[in-house]
Amino acid sequence: MSGKLGLLLSIRVRTFLRSGGRGWRRAAPFVGLLVLAGMSCWLAVGAVVVTRDLAARAPELLPEWVHLSFLFVWVSLVLLPLLGFAGSDFGDVSKVYHLPVRPRTVLLAHTLAQFGGGFSIFFFPMLAGISVSLPGGSGHAVLRVSLSVAFLLHAAVLGQTLRLLFLHTLRSRRFRDLAAVLAAVFSAGVYVSLRLLFAGPDAMEGIRSALSAGVSAWLAPLPPLWLSAVVAPGAGAGHVALLLVGFVPLTLLLVPLAAVLMDRAFYADVPVAAPRRAATDRSGEREAPRGLGFLPGTVRAVAGHQLALLRREPSLKAMLIQQSVFILLPMVLVVAQSGPQGRGEIATWLAEWWLYLLLFIESTLAFDLFGLDGPGITHLLVSPVARRRLLLGKLLAHLAIFAVLNALLLAGLLGFLAWRGVPVSAGRAVSLAALWAAGLLTLLGAGAVISILSPYPIGTSSRRAVDQAGRSRGGCLRVAVNLGGVLAVALALAPLHLFLRSPAAAPVVLGAGALLFLLGLRMGEGLLRTREERLLGAFFRAD
Repeated sequence: MSGKLGLLLSIRVRTFLRSGGRGWRRAAPFVGLLVLAGMSCWLAVGAVVVTRDLAARAPELLPEWVHLSFLFVWVSLVLLPLLGFAGSDFGDVSKVYHLPVRPRTVLLAHTLAQFGGGFSIFFFPMLAGISVSLPGGSGHAVLRVSLSVAFLLHAAVLGQTLRLLFLHTLRSRRFRDLAAVLAAVFSAGVYVSLRLLFAGPDAMEGIRSALSAGVSAWLAPLPPLWLSAVVAPGAGAGHVALLLVGFVPLTLLLVPLAAVLMDRAFYADVPVAAPRRAATDRSGEREAPRGLGFLPGTVRAVAGHQLALLRREPSLKAMLIQQSVFILLPMVLVVAQSGPQGRGEIATWLAEWWLYLLLFIESTLAFDLFGLDGPGITHLLVSPVARRRLLLGKLLAHLAIFAVLNALLLAGLLGFLAWRGVPVSAGRAVSLAALWAAGLLTLLGAGAVISILSPYPIGTSSRRAVDQAGRSRGGCLRVAVNLGGVLAVALALAPLHLFLRSPAAAPVVLGAGALLFLLGLRMGEGLLRTREERLLGAFFRAD
């Protein structure tokens, strides 16, 4: 057993070492480790500083601080790996079932890998720093650090159990779509909380104010608080009894439960939801997408096909959501934390220029209209469809998605500014809406040209298609191409900012955007006719 266990763990190490690729990219995992170590040390130092400050100024808040710290680590170790299930080759236990090893050996290997993985290594210095900084002697510190290690082991076992319990659900596309949203919301919540805590002149005062709310009292039934009650100062016999009667038996029960679930998964005894059947048999017949009935048949078919490709790729949705959160949210916080005098000027600038950050996010798809087709582009190009209609169908599919997204974001931005005391007049809102619409049309017009001049396959056989593309040299080049294209779009739209002062000029702005869209469509049609073979070669060389 030890030999096979060592083999599985060595697979984990080799998977990590080869995750960067070949050549100079092999150093990427080690650079990531250095960055992770630096962030872990920064987090540990911050935790020690907060613990010592609370011990000196507000010792009554120390238990609350310990409870919330352990709860945050528990959520990160147990739930986040579930949300990132699709991105972990080694964490997907179904990929090693063909090996001649016992299922429980696989369970032990994956649990140890999760226990010694990046999340545990990242959070252990923080928990150890809090444990050592709490009041008490060296014996108390050693006991608290030991309990922190046991806590990390419990989180690894629980995470593995939940992963096996919901194995089928985790592999579904709908869950991966939901996971993309939840991961972005969780990260945004952590970011906003940290910014708000450290926004004032006295950061520690904000932390003490947040801890005084007593949130942990409402979360007492959760397992991490059973152990953190013993780690926190003032632990009594009741807390120790809860640890021995609740936390320890729960951890011990998780081990056989995970073993049973692993056995079931190993022998494919995993409950699978029954496939949904349509009320009538429509095999061989594809229903036209809603809202596209006014288009010609060929354009509607291409647009429907492109929308189906976009819906099929959860990694693309994750990328758009996460990039939107991490690029746009900091600018919103700048307005939220600015003073009353400068807030109006910042808000006016934000409403106009926020558009270009959004266009850069959307350029990943807009500048690669054929990226999701893969080798299937052969069937698309040999079909008897006019090249203009082919391009128009793809552009309209992206327009339908991005128009809804941009409209919601603009409405949310205007509502946020009004809530912060910077209302935008109706005329100004119309002008901004016209500029945003013209920006999207111009972006898609440029995409019709760039998609043919610089094709790049997004869809591959792997579920991590976008991540693999982003780590390659071509992915870096693609980012540069997208950035250059967005800069060109910004230069084309620069004269339109002069018309924002007058709402009556909104039709002029929209007309300019539509003209640039049609110009890009016309140029893309000509390029597609002359560069069709090169376009095909780009996708088949990638495979």
